[in-house]
Amino acid sequence: MLKGAFGVLLTPFTEDGHVDYNAFEQELDFVGKSDITGFFVCGTTGEFISLSPEQNKEMMAFAAKRLGGKKKLLAGVSDPNPATTIDYMREAERLGYDAAMVCPPYYFTMKQEDVVRYYKYLADQNICDLILYKIPMFTNTIELPSFEQLLQERRIEG
Repeated sequence: MLKGAFGVLLTPFTEDGHVDYNAFEQELDFVGKSDITGFFVCGTTGEFISLSPEQNKEMMAFAAKRLGGKKKLLAGVSDPNPATTIDYMREAERLGYDAAMVCPPYYFTMKQEDVVRYYKYLADQNICDLILYKIPMFTNTIELPSFEQLLQERRIEG
């Protein structure tokens, strides 16, 4: 079970729109010296939606290389395509992330039972532990009864 405070990492970009890995390395070095428990890579503040799947995986690998073993790491694995989400989950597991954070599907409006089915499907893949990411202004929501139900799933941590 994960405990403690987790910070959200930013994804810096160069003027021409590429990921600025020099700035990201400085960010990781700086936050790595803090007393915080761990960090969330490729979340909404990490601009995951602006990155290609390859870039998201590069960001996860870069952060794992710098902070892995020193801090707990949560990987943002959200994507409207479940196959891409599962691919991200596999990469997070391969890189040694402590859990994957995933928001409900976005773009298409879903009923609550479909959101629950989506999370159960991901948990049933038995790849890594999941943390549900509620961000209702951009995604389908997770209502409290659904959240409580999903907490009974083996791979759903919170």
